[in-house]
Amino acid sequence: MTSRSRFVLSLLSTVAVVYLASGPLMRRALGDTGYTQLSIFHEVVSMIRDSYVDPVNMDRTLDAAESGLLEALDGDSGYLDVDDFKTLQAGKRATGDTGIVLGRRFGFLTVVATRPNSPARKAGIKAGDYIKFIDGKHTHNITVVKGERLLEGEPGTTVKVAIFKSGTDAVETAVVRERPSASAPVSRLLEGGIGYIAVSDLNDGVAGTLKATIAGLQAQGARALVLDLRSSATGPLKNAVALSELFVKGGVVTKLASRNAPEQTLVASEAARAWSGPLAVLVDRGTAGAAEIAAACLADSERASLFGENTFGRAGIQKQIPLESGGGLLLTVSRYMTPKGQPINGKGLTPRTLVRNPDSPEAFGAPGKDPVLDKAVEALKATALKAAA
Repeated sequence: MTSRSRFVLSLLSTVAVVYLASGPLMRRALGDTGYTQLSIFHEVVSMIRDSYVDPVNMDRTLDAAESGLLEALDGDSGYLDVDDFKTLQAGKRATGDTGIVLGRRFGFLTVVATRPNSPARKAGIKAGDYIKFIDGKHTHNITVVKGERLLEGEPGTTVKVAIFKSGTDAVETAVVRERPSASAPVSRLLEGGIGYIAVSDLNDGVAGTLKATIAGLQAQGARALVLDLRSSATGPLKNAVALSELFVKGGVVTKLASRNAPEQTLVASEAARAWSGPLAVLVDRGTAGAAEIAAACLADSERASLFGENTFGRAGIQKQIPLESGGGLLLTVSRYMTPKGQPINGKGLTPRTLVRNPDSPEAFGAPGKDPVLDKAVEALKATALKAAA
């Protein structure tokens, strides 16, 4: 048994002894249920160590136990072994990737979204797909960080990704990595004076680009606006404020809740407003992070109605916590809330008007081929007729 295993077992034994010696105090501090479970865990580990039919690699067993503990929290919290934690702290990233934005659901890596024109989207990989293998490595219970590292590599190299949907067999697809590039907003003027803007990421500077885009559509005669946030899942979460304040007249954008800090309220600057006309927002299960927080603000403030499908539910802040073993934890320590105080992380948003998205993201924004866009345009035209009456 390694020194790490001996340390963990010694710690569990010490806690058990302390608990027996000072039971009433420990019960008040952590509760009967927590210490009962800890005692059971200690008993199970001891039985595995002493009685399992084959010699047990306790390091590997305890790694699995730690991973399972984090798995019960949320898809972004996780245990990282020594190598993965060192890589994360070093901050070194490969220059090529597939364009997949990863999450985790039901113990498997999940495709939150794919970036426009990325290798993954060209290969037909879609939001909501599950990843079973990456280059032959099973993804069950591995962290998002580990999955990202497996997908990354030098541009021009190939990674094999086995994709499955609920109730289907996995299908392996070879994806050639490319150097990622930022995606600029896409805009056009639709029939009836309705402007359309698709925002695929919320990286720094996008608010300024959007402001100019909105001004351009107004100059063309736009009287209403569709903001398409489908498959928008990248960019710093703080950029939700910059996006929201283009459309709201000041007020609360989001609230940041933490366990050990006072709740923070993030507000919009009224001076930043660029559009005050009718607005519809399109979302899907690939809408996550900053885009999801902004969509929640626009819906809660009744500035816009949401059209499409439930969003992914990813709006938390993770902290890197080193462990004595050399590994570490990624632990969600804060989460963004809607202006009305409802959690987004792990829950997502439900649009007022639920409409199934096209099977192919290439149909997004194409009138007659995109039922979500068609429904939003119909609603904006009805609003215009009502206003005219």
